[in-house]
Amino acid sequence: MAQLLGGLDTAREAVAAEREAIPAEDRGHGFAIHVEAGSGLDLKRDSLNNSGLSLLSVRGATEERPEEAVVWVPDDSLPKLAKKIRDFTTDTPAGKPRNAPLVANMERIERALLEHLWTEPEPFPASDQVRWWELWFDPRTAEGSNSQDLWMG
Repeated sequence: MAQLLGGLDTAREAVAAEREAIPAEDRGHGFAIHVEAGSGLDLKRDSLNNSGLSLLSVRGATEERPEEAVVWVPDDSLPKLAKKIRDFTTDTPAGKPRNAPLVANMERIERALLEHLWTEPEPFPASDQVRWWELWFDPRTAEGSNSQDLWMG
């Protein structure tokens, strides 16, 4: 679990550093993380879209890579997520790890990048040239926040 908590903390620190350069009124109120499943395992999508978290995208596993998801973590949900990961090392009265549906199949957490949102079958375009981008946000995901919140972290 230390690897998951470390990745979450590293993502939070990177966002915090970048927020300093943004005027307070324009700062986002959360950030996106990239969650990778363990080899041959599936992420529990319902658990990634619960307790304040919003599941933004999922890419199914291939022979080359495991299943992965991008999840929006509002600032006020970050401590809850970290606690759920820490609590995984504690058993329930039934003898099962706490928060197993959320944590058990996670292999890695890191800050989400644009590449992680890429869902097309062809590879993500090279970044060595200027390119026009069009982003589509699911209105249910962005409801209650402006779209800038999703990426200005």
